[in-house]
Amino acid sequence: MMKTLPHFLLISGNGQNVGKSKLASELIHRYSLQTQVMAVKISPHFHPNPPDTEYLIKNSKFEIIKESKITNKDSSRFLQAGANPSIYIQCSDEYLTQAIKEILPITEGKAVVCESGGLANFFMPGVSVYLYDPGNEGLKTLNHQPDFIVPSQNAAFSFPHQRIEFLDGKWKKI
Repeated sequence: MMKTLPHFLLISGNGQNVGKSKLASELIHRYSLQTQVMAVKISPHFHPNPPDTEYLIKNSKFEIIKESKITNKDSSRFLQAGANPSIYIQCSDEYLTQAIKEILPITEGKAVVCESGGLANFFMPGVSVYLYDPGNEGLKTLNHQPDFIVPSQNAAFSFPHQRIEFLDGKWKKI
């Protein structure tokens, strides 16, 4: 049975440049006015990091990085939007469950906005949003039905913000 993460709002999509980070930033900004919002961005691709990177964990399986400075990275943009903290995870799907278990203690009590293509294969979030650009490949196979499938064209979309809330430590569709 899939573990639930009710305090996670998951944003995924059918490719790059569909607006996932844009939507995450909008939601972080909106909800950080009401509660502490933590951002988590998960990438299956490993990129080199500068020497002053603040690693929470770095091993041969995954890297968990705490963003602390303003750069052009999406996880840094989440800081600018109001996330506290913003975490970037570089991890293949093979080790994603292990990486998430490592950060769970620091997510407690926080509204988590997570951008990830693979998280839904292992965990059930409180709310799941899937951005779909018909110009990209078709819908990816998902292990669960997203709460929202949002059409997006060149990262332009309309998301019904009023249809979600973070209440009693859980993201909920209303």
